[in-house]
Amino acid sequence: MISITASVGKGGVNRHNDTLAIQKLINKNIGSLTPLRPLAEDGRIGPMTIGAIEAFQRRVVGLRLVDGRVDPNGRTLRTLNEKAKTAPPSPPTPPLPAGGNYKVTYSTNIKAADQIVSNYSIDVIKLALKKAGMAHAVMTSTIRTPEKQASIMYDNAKKNLAAQFQLYGSTGDEVLKVFQNNQTKEKSVVIGLMQEKIESLLKQGRRTSLHCVTQNEYKNRNIIDIGVNSTRAACGASFNIENFTKAFNELKNEGYIERFIDETKKSNTCWHIEIKPNKKPIP
Repeated sequence: MISITASVGKGGVNRHNDTLAIQKLINKNIGSLTPLRPLAEDGRIGPMTIGAIEAFQRRVVGLRLVDGRVDPNGRTLRTLNEKAKTAPPSPPTPPLPAGGNYKVTYSTNIKAADQIVSNYSIDVIKLALKKAGMAHAVMTSTIRTPEKQASIMYDNAKKNLAAQFQLYGSTGDEVLKVFQNNQTKEKSVVIGLMQEKIESLLKQGRRTSLHCVTQNEYKNRNIIDIGVNSTRAACGASFNIENFTKAFNELKNEGYIERFIDETKKSNTCWHIEIKPNKKPIP
């Protein structure tokens, strides 16, 4: 019987050891939650763990109104423990693919015209997967036009403007101020004003985002974000945020990556890498 000291999940206290205990219990019951993948047992709360708790509450506990939270001595925890005793063993995690068969894919939100990452850069990401013992990485951002950059910044600023001011530098802050000063206007109008600001800054040689470049510039330096949550979902049990971060640092030190920024704890939750294609032979 597994117990927790405080609540885990949406709006919970989410202590590391309690969250880890719930992730383990969820994984013991994962057969009841098909097609959900096993959770990464990392003691960190996130949308995958909360989603699995909600799915368990809905499908197994039978709650009509789910809250995505497990409380000490609550019904969800009791059911997790009870069902874990009789649950069939989880299917073994499939072995990692050999050699060059590690998967690197684009997120579904990236248009075909923006899927221009070089094969060399994809091979570098596969090296990181191999170092980390992970099977799959998902690229969530590549090149961005000024219009796309403005749209992304608008949507994110609408959710949490303060967090966006912390994310961007002084150039990005100028674009965010356009949003800040025009919040009462229609979305399309505000995005248009933000786009105009981004384009005027580009003419001054100032990039709002590292991703906002011309196609020719992008060919010489691939700029890629790899999403934490989408990669976690694709990897399943092989996901390891610490090992993947370490792998990117090692590849930067080895000369395969020009620039690496760990943004896994920022609002955009990603690994940002920049690679010059064909700079160094890949073993």
